[in-house]
Amino acid sequence: KRMGLYSSIRSYCIARKCNSTTVQKKITSGLLSRVQNGVTNRNLRRRVMIIAVDKTSLSEAATVHSISWKKSHCSFCSASFIEQHTPERQREYLERKMNVGSKIFMLVEEMPIGIVSVTDSLIEDLYILPDKQNMGYGTKLLQFAVSQCIGTPTLWILENNINAERLYLRMGFEKTGRKNTIRNGLDEIEFALT
Repeated sequence: KRMGLYSSIRSYCIARKCNSTTVQKKITSGLLSRVQNGVTNRNLRRRVMIIAVDKTSLSEAATVHSISWKKSHCSFCSASFIEQHTPERQREYLERKMNVGSKIFMLVEEMPIGIVSVTDSLIEDLYILPDKQNMGYGTKLLQFAVSQCIGTPTLWILENNINAERLYLRMGFEKTGRKNTIRNGLDEIEFALT
């Protein structure tokens, strides 16, 4: 079950010339002490937990975010821009979000698998490790994020993210018609739960 994150960590460490065993041990040791405080999702056969990310679990969340973000953006972002999104940089990004009131949650099944952030009714940063996608984890994490929203849940996706759009439409979200231009020819589109 752990091979997904481990293989992702191994690939990351090979590129960075760092010790993947050290990174794996660091993630495992920091996470196991906090799992008992998580929220158990009893709908899955496996023990899946969704835990609130705090300062002690921020590095694990940042690693999942970095790996997943890079994979989801590699087809349309430059390699140099992709490489800037290291776990350290994503940790700073998530920490800034937490400091202004965003709640960040991590889905765990023995190891971290995905993350999401919620700010009032805005859902952001829904990322599942690439080799754990299409297994129901994104749906479970999205359902949890919706339950954390104060008002009507909304989210934004890049218009070329067909997989995310399919998930959100299946879960009852609809396009609002609002768009933000990110760069030449690429827009971000808003969805709201109806």
